Amino acid sequence: MRFWCINLFRTEGEAYCAHEDSKDCNIGGVLLDCMADPRTYFTCQEDVMNVVNRFSAGEKLDVFLNVALNKALCYLGYNRVNPTLIAEIEKKSEIEIPTLSEVKRYPSNHLILHHDIDAEHANNSGFFAVIRKLKLARHGLYTCPVRTLMVFVSEEFVDVTSASFSVYNSATSYKKLVNVLEGGEFPSVSFRFEGQGAEYCEFEPWKISTLVPIVWVKFRVLKKLEIFLHNYFTGKYVYVKLIKAQDERENRHEGMNIDCRYVVPHGNIINLGKEL
Repeated sequence: MRFWCINLFRTEGEAYCAHEDSKDCNIGGVLLDCMADPRTYFTCQEDVMNVVNRFSAGEKLDVFLNVALNKALCYLGYNRVNPTLIAEIEKKSEIEIPTLSEVKRYPSNHLILHHDIDAEHANNSGFFAVIRKLKLARHGLYTCPVRTLMVFVSEEFVDVTSASFSVYNSATSYKKLVNVLEGGEFPSVSFRFEGQGAEYCEFEPWKISTLVPIVWVKFRVLKKLEIFLHNYFTGKYVYVKLIKAQDERENRHEGMNIDCRYVVPHGNIINLGKEL
């Protein structure tokens, strides 16, 4: 479940929210192990010393660098030989979550946010996540919890602006999802569940496209949902597409937003030793 998320509106809480007047939102995350991959002891040591030097010079470390540094330090045994450095890093109060202004990739489009990741490093990493279960909670801290969403996995980086996501914009019901699937080359549905609280379907694992859909979910009454997958889904990147929101503004905002509390993948991490 350790993924680094991109393309999110982030606040101090645990929930995520798009800006007002957005009917859908694409979110991506990269497996942290791909970004802190100790390919060899010496290359890892070089990376660590580079970050430590930046830290010593007073540069602020964002959340990702802090996590990656801690993993690398543990790998190198710094937690045993240099506890003072570890203590200093852990108490460093300047480590901050990136602000919206820092993660804007397209300043002219306020709906697209992106915290930079080293996609080349992740793509060359030998670490993969094997996803067997998903935990979802749609009711965030805001006014328009997501009604319909999809979860995808990929072994290579896919830009959140890709048409691979936008083709599902109309999939606000299972019938409309089927219409999308029948309109081109898409994976088939392997399992479908329909209940009073929610309905969802799981897709067949599909290798024709880089982006592989895992599930489509529509909430009715439930605020939380746990899905045990029938198939193995493997990748380095996880994406979530929020498609439709439930309007609970009660005249507090002029436009609708779309928000989601969390989407958490569970499974195993494997290393196939592909790093270059």
